[in-house]
Amino acid sequence: MSPASSPDLDYIWFMEGTLPPESSYDNQTDEDPSEDEEEDDDDDEEWSNVEEDDDNDDDGGDEKPTAKMKLVVVLSALLLLSLAAVSSAEEFDFFYLVQQWPGSFCDTKTGCCFPDTGKPATDFSIHGMWPNYAKCKTQGELDGVIEMVTKGKKKCWPEFCNSEPLQLWEIKDLVKELDANWPTLACKGGKSIEFWSHEWEKHGTCSDLGQHGYFAAALGLKARHNLTAVLADTGIVPSDSETYSLSSINDAIKEGTGFAAKLECNRGVAGEVQLYQVYQCVDRSGENLIDCPVPVQGNCKNRVQLPAF
Repeated sequence: MSPASSPDLDYIWFMEGTLPPESSYDNQTDEDPSEDEEEDDDDDEEWSNVEEDDDNDDDGGDEKPTAKMKLVVVLSALLLLSLAAVSSAEEFDFFYLVQQWPGSFCDTKTGCCFPDTGKPATDFSIHGMWPNYAKCKTQGELDGVIEMVTKGKKKCWPEFCNSEPLQLWEIKDLVKELDANWPTLACKGGKSIEFWSHEWEKHGTCSDLGQHGYFAAALGLKARHNLTAVLADTGIVPSDSETYSLSSINDAIKEGTGFAAKLECNRGVAGEVQLYQVYQCVDRSGENLIDCPVPVQGNCKNRVQLPAF
């Protein structure tokens, strides 16, 4: 299928209560948070000792703040900001690993554009890994915590938990894998790094994995549970003429990965129902698929296509 004009994924809102709407764009840290707290406590003690030494040396005069005192203030402020980011990152229950079928993305009225690295493989590609709540929360439960996106009067997932931008040097060893497994199909310039940046800023900042850990976790899950191979093992392969029962797709995914998944469908240019995205539930470590703590019913019809790409 040839690339076309600008697509828009903002219509990904089909699930009631738990699935977040997603736009078309949507230093490795594996340390125990408790270890971070211990280190922070040590730092606080060290700097408090410095301040006490300065006080003891004070002869009572009105001296101007020293460079060391200013440094203490700056570092203390940075520490508080860091702790705030960590606490906000803990406000979720599980991830959705979301993979999209490129044939279904492109076979729409808006079409698609290939990235500057060329046409992606005929394979499910990563859309994102999104922190989510097992149960939507009321505004009252969240006041004073972090900003949340609203669905009705409840909050069902965190987003944009801090302002930390994606640093390419943090993931430089993953770029080749990301190009192959997490390409952009949006007609927004062909740079997949912009797609990755969007996903990190909107969703990754709400994890506690760090930039490298976040992307490495998603890549690892995709590699260990390859959906294209899982479906092909049961005879479900891309075709512009064949349709497949929804139950056969659900059964294939559950048998091949060990867990049920949510399925999202869209409509092709001719109005046919297509398997578009697969939502797999992942534990907070980002390492393991889990039974979804929310209902897995999607928006697909009884029979769907997996269009060629």
